[in-house]
Amino acid sequence: MRPLLLLFSFLLPLSVLQAQEKYTQEQQEIIDVIENESKHFWARDYKQWKETWIQTEYIVWTVATRDGIQQYKGWNDWSLAVMELFAESPEPQEYNVRKYNYEFHIYGDGAWVTFTQDTGNESMETRILERKDGNWKIAFVEAIYKE
Repeated sequence: MRPLLLLFSFLLPLSVLQAQEKYTQEQQEIIDVIENESKHFWARDYKQWKETWIQTEYIVWTVATRDGIQQYKGWNDWSLAVMELFAESPEPQEYNVRKYNYEFHIYGDGAWVTFTQDTGNESMETRILERKDGNWKIAFVEAIYKE
């Protein structure tokens, strides 16, 4: 019995290390951009939030809920909508968001990422990111809420 206990004591730390290394460095960089975009949005920090986006006219932001679909195309329209929201509701919001089940499709300087997001209402989310000057930036958001 002792050899089995000894073996288990060596394997457990290895399994913890493997769990911590779930994502490659590149995948973690992408997760960080996605997380930062959300955190800065909820914090109402426009300056930091906009740094997570490619600021071009081909970006798209789409959210579908049971109440309908909202969509913005182009940085000018999306940026203006966010500035108006922050002006109407300037107080930082509590960030209680969990993202999980990430799947990555990275191709050169592009990445297609899907994940589940839980804010108390679960959604399936997609992000398309592009790497510009070595940094990942968001070009596309799609969120489809289950309820």
